[in-house]
Amino acid sequence: MFRSARLLRLAAPLAATLALAAPAAATSVEGLAVTIENRTTPALCIGRDNVALTLSSPQTRRFALTAAHPSYLPMLGAADAPAADLIACDGAPAAETPAQAPSRTTLYEDLSVQLVGTRRPGLFSGNAVPVRVGDREAAGVDTLELWAIRDGRAERVVVIEPASGVWRLRPLAPEGRGATAFGAGVVVGPIEGETPRTAIESIVFAPRTQTFQLAFVGGGGAAIRLATLDRERIALEVVFDRPVADRPFAAVRGDFVTRFAADLAEIAVREADAPGWREAPITAFESATATDLWAGRTTPSRHATSAPDLVLDRFEPL
Repeated sequence: MFRSARLLRLAAPLAATLALAAPAAATSVEGLAVTIENRTTPALCIGRDNVALTLSSPQTRRFALTAAHPSYLPMLGAADAPAADLIACDGAPAAETPAQAPSRTTLYEDLSVQLVGTRRPGLFSGNAVPVRVGDREAAGVDTLELWAIRDGRAERVVVIEPASGVWRLRPLAPEGRGATAFGAGVVVGPIEGETPRTAIESIVFAPRTQTFQLAFVGGGGAAIRLATLDRERIALEVVFDRPVADRPFAAVRGDFVTRFAADLAEIAVREADAPGWREAPITAFESATATDLWAGRTTPSRHATSAPDLVLDRFEPL
């Protein structure tokens, strides 16, 4: 049975707050400084999600998450170059072909947006997070895909993994170019595990405000609204019903093997009261107390070459 009573109690105040929120900007002039820690480990293979940046603050109840095309995108032409097998993997098992084809369920559709639930047999076994849109409900979807319909063209712009709480974003493709790649993801909610994840109890999507209402297994919830979407960036506004006081409230997950095989290779932080940004390779960064976090690449990689950079900022107590 869909456990929605607690979620519905959370939804009204969170939705009211989001309705007053301004769209996310590039960086925050003022804001809370949060603790950023790098838990990245070495890897020889893409697909290990070995990049892990956690964000902690006992005060933060709102922040902005933005994905923007990398600065080098105009150099790539109309499409990415084919990925090259450049890395000697350390005994990675061969991918198995699923016995059944993926199934898709359209949970909502109008002239500008479509929400689709996808099940891939064996991908996230045991996942039973219920998802509801109006009177439509689905459980056990492996991914939720939000498609934006613009100028007669549909593009996936948000992919959510309910079992892990990972959000992957990409802006609309530039005019005259094919769809860009998805890259690193962001986990939103109380973080647990060596590979950061969060436990979601249920998800409700409100099409009118384009807001996802999350209830977490351990208590509390969050409203995540699509605030900005264009051919440069996509931005989400995140509001927690209460701060996540005893663990990180968000984490960035991605892949780094080398600079030429990574969806995140560099990091920049604007530390509290600092006159400028501090930049470092992802392998050299340790920690910071900062009001702004940028994670991405300044030179192309052979992996997910066109995937966007990520910015997390505008941390506020509400």
